[in-house]
Amino acid sequence: MFKKFLIIFLILASLELFSFTFIPESLLKILSIAGVGVIVLTIVLQLIYSPLEHFILNFKWEILLILIAVFTSMFMANSTYNQGFNTTLIAQRYMYYYLIYYMLHLIKIPDYHLEKIIVAFAVVYAAFYFLQYFAYPTRIFNVRVSQERGTIRIFQAGIAYLIIAYFMML
Repeated sequence: MFKKFLIIFLILASLELFSFTFIPESLLKILSIAGVGVIVLTIVLQLIYSPLEHFILNFKWEILLILIAVFTSMFMANSTYNQGFNTTLIAQRYMYYYLIYYMLHLIKIPDYHLEKIIVAFAVVYAAFYFLQYFAYPTRIFNVRVSQERGTIRIFQAGIAYLIIAYFMML
């Protein structure tokens, strides 16, 4: 049960609670950074206190290369644009969620729990999308909403869960 709540918290943190307008943006950024901290803490605790079992990580090197690229881009941003390391570290907070791949392998959450969580977030996303659509021009979420070519376009975080759930249900 704790594993499910952990995954739900991390998804909500990565989506910044769908960016509701009544939640201050600074609190959403802190939540996003806290999510990364929880991932790192979980990985460290699992490596220390759990017996290391050998399991296949199919995308170990690919994820590691992405994280190395994120790390080296901090130096590029510093040398090219004179951007501080702290600013780059905060700006790239979404990229650190790739660590969740390693965490999922370490906590060994069952597949069906993960599938249920993904479908639930897809339904929540669809409900929030329709809510924002029908409430337009009132903004419920701090997202880009525009009306172009006779249709309302809403760019809200979380559509990936809808797409994944769609393909899971095929």
